[in-house]
Amino acid sequence: MATLRERAINAAETIAPLFGEFMGTFMVTATYGCNAQTGSITWMPTSIAFAVMVCMLALAHVSGGHLNPVISLGFGLVRKISWMQVLGYCLAQLCGGLAGGGVVNVLVSGSVDIGPKHNYGMLDILIVEVLFSTVVGFVALSCMASSRSNPRSDPNHYSAMAVGFVAIAGGHAGYEISGAYYNPALTVGYGLSGNAQPVLVLVYLSFQVGSAILAATLFYLLHPEEIPGVEGLISDAEGLGCDRACGAVCPCAGVRSGKQSYGATSSLDSAGAAAGMAADGQESEVLASNRSTYRASVPVRLLSEFIGSFAIVATFGLSTACNTLVQHDVQATSKTTTQSPSNLSSEVLPVTSVPWAMGAIVLSMGYALGKISGGHFNPAITIAAVFSRRSSAVTYAEFLPTITVQVGGGMLAALVYTCVNRGNGNLTRISIGPKNENSFFMAAATETFFTLVVAFVALCSTTVTSPKYFR
Repeated sequence: MATLRERAINAAETIAPLFGEFMGTFMVTATYGCNAQTGSITWMPTSIAFAVMVCMLALAHVSGGHLNPVISLGFGLVRKISWMQVLGYCLAQLCGGLAGGGVVNVLVSGSVDIGPKHNYGMLDILIVEVLFSTVVGFVALSCMASSRSNPRSDPNHYSAMAVGFVAIAGGHAGYEISGAYYNPALTVGYGLSGNAQPVLVLVYLSFQVGSAILAATLFYLLHPEEIPGVEGLISDAEGLGCDRACGAVCPCAGVRSGKQSYGATSSLDSAGAAAGMAADGQESEVLASNRSTYRASVPVRLLSEFIGSFAIVATFGLSTACNTLVQHDVQATSKTTTQSPSNLSSEVLPVTSVPWAMGAIVLSMGYALGKISGGHFNPAITIAAVFSRRSSAVTYAEFLPTITVQVGGGMLAALVYTCVNRGNGNLTRISIGPKNENSFFMAAATETFFTLVVAFVALCSTTVTSPKYFR
């Protein structure tokens, strides 16, 4: 019979992950609200991203550091945690969001609005919220739930950064359209504690929950080896019990011999990995060998490049549009005030948001998809990798199909951008050509030089295998 101390320890171990999710989500929600009240988007996405990163890293060994029901639902859908755990996490996160939103609304005058901004409508909100909520969930699953990206024996330490940087990209690309929530906890927190219309809150929630399903679907499409029961990744000794065949929905998962099902815990650090290995035993040599030699099929690699290229081009277009709208508002404000241009210089800083958002989404998609297709997302990098014979991710036979899907992803993103910004006329139209009265020669030289730099850095960072250098 368990002693009082043992029962107290067991209760604390059960409550700790839920309290960790509550506190982490509370901090992220409060950070969002305090930034939103300032009325400036210059550093708001970066501030939120770093709040996400530090909270995920701090709570990784406690709960896994989800902090977002989209991520928790995704983990449940890909059978990495039980549905009871998903329910507990989501409730804790929603409570944390509600508490954070309530505190901000009490301490700071005004409320955070939920709904379309500028001339955008519900369709535009649907596209932006689904797009970046899906990217958040997919990047989290790819970096945290994948046994190749985050094996228990050697867990990675970049998952928090990859997820956090999606907040930078999505914040600059979507704040002036939908508010850039991408998290049901934020939506509930500011929807119920503010003056938002209940219908709008339900619409946002439906978009975000649907994004979790889409993220889990993309995860399985790009990580077919993670599907329970796939041969080659499970040794004969381990078998195919119902906990593996049914995953998180299995009623007896985690009951047999007091063991947890495979993947029941997904942590960002070595402490969580050590706990997982202590519960399940060391990974089999067969599983580790298959992971190290696994190479995705051609359709999977092409889909990876398509998705990465689409996300990057969409981020570029949407962040450019939002940046244009912010500058237009600043200029309109300057005409109605007596402020000098020097006093408005700090408000014009959002011009730097486009390259910052681009760098953030490239980093996140590179971490999420790099182990599948090499993470090129750029025909220039693919050409350099193939003709330098330094990449095993793309062969000569796959050269043209890879470039085709990259261009196709960019074209689809351009169509999405056009659809979202159809009501802004020429204000958000993107033109290609020399800027600020520069010559065509100057523009061509600049594009050539920095494309060379991008390809060179990509080759150096992804294809060098010498033991003298870190990889």
